[in-house]
Amino acid sequence: MPRVANAARGYLFLVFSVTRKFREYRKFYPMEPLPFRHVLLLELLWWSLTGFFALLVALPILLSPVYFPFWTNNILFIVTFVTTTRYLFLLRFTWMANRIRIKVVLFFLAIPFVFFLIQEVHAFQVFLDEQGVEAIVGGLSLERQDAMMAYIRSEYLLFGVGAIVGSTALPFRLLLSVWLLYNRKGRT
Repeated sequence: MPRVANAARGYLFLVFSVTRKFREYRKFYPMEPLPFRHVLLLELLWWSLTGFFALLVALPILLSPVYFPFWTNNILFIVTFVTTTRYLFLLRFTWMANRIRIKVVLFFLAIPFVFFLIQEVHAFQVFLDEQGVEAIVGGLSLERQDAMMAYIRSEYLLFGVGAIVGSTALPFRLLLSVWLLYNRKGRT
């Protein structure tokens, strides 16, 4: 156990020291904007990783014989959660880093989108309350029913609530980015 703790401390020290060095370096040598070709390749890489991650998360449900009518919402929640989290923290490395009009449009589109996400999470809860868990996992053995229903409920609510929080926070990040671009003509 002490080896694991020492390894974790060493790793954290390495991460913090590299981060500190990077910040010091950035004060004197600000980063050049990435070429659009690299931004596009980075965006395609992120979308492929997001799709792979969504497939990995949905694979246990896909491989078991359950009736799950919320596939599209589930995938939408996973993709929205990953994408909004990525845009919250890595906006300056995305394709819309310097596009003010797109950010303003997304700012206003986020409002009905958040309400749609809330509605879909509520629809899942209502389905479970009215139909019961047997409607989803009725064809499995009793032990597998409990495990699969716990996984489905936890996964759906985790990514649903995460997508709602990310979609609620993203407009404020976009607003900050527009303000910085418009007033400072620099950092996003």
